[in-house]
Amino acid sequence: MSDALETAVYVTEDAAEAEAICDEVLTPNGIEAFVRDRTSHVFPVPAAQASAFVIVVSSAHAKDARGHLGEARESGVISKHGELVG
Repeated sequence: MSDALETAVYVTEDAAEAEAICDEVLTPNGIEAFVRDRTSHVFPVPAAQASAFVIVVSSAHAKDARGHLGEARESGVISKHGELVG
């Protein structure tokens, strides 16, 4: 891993979708990605923020990753329930 995986590109409440995005959309396009599990919190949070799986990539690949994710959403490969970040 040459660059730190620190730039958020997508957020979803669906763990399976998050993994599929990494495995089926980003990795095949040469973009290393990682899912950060933000489902547990130290302090209580509103129900709307209770679960989130955040997909992160290196800052050098963030623009390309967002482009691939946008195309995947438009073609129906991934749902439109998640949110592109950035």
